[in-house]
Amino acid sequence: MGTYGTDLALRTEINRYMVSEDPYGTLEFVEFGIGTGDLRADLDVEMAASMLDWMAGGFQDALVSKDLDPSLLHRHPNPEQQRALRIEQFVDLLRRSLGAAPESGRLRRPADAAWPISHRPR
Repeated sequence: MGTYGTDLALRTEINRYMVSEDPYGTLEFVEFGIGTGDLRADLDVEMAASMLDWMAGGFQDALVSKDLDPSLLHRHPNPEQQRALRIEQFVDLLRRSLGAAPESGRLRRPADAAWPISHRPR
């Protein structure tokens, strides 16, 4: 809410809060991924978490607002199919850029590795 149509002072305070509190738990999520071997071990944790927040926020905005990126979904004859394809492509991009080297064609996932409760897939 404070990102759009607000003055710089308010945006600065919001950004400070986001960095200091990590309300989405992205930093913990990246650390967990590195610990389980799902993410590359050479990542700078803070940079990777910031990148995920930036990319996911921008992508989410584009998915819900045709004005931000009209060609992403809204000029396709089947927007729901195109939406699913774009989400799949976005996740693939994240996996290939941040993910650990694949073993046998897929990312490693130890059988006993549990997702943090706040980050379990739904």
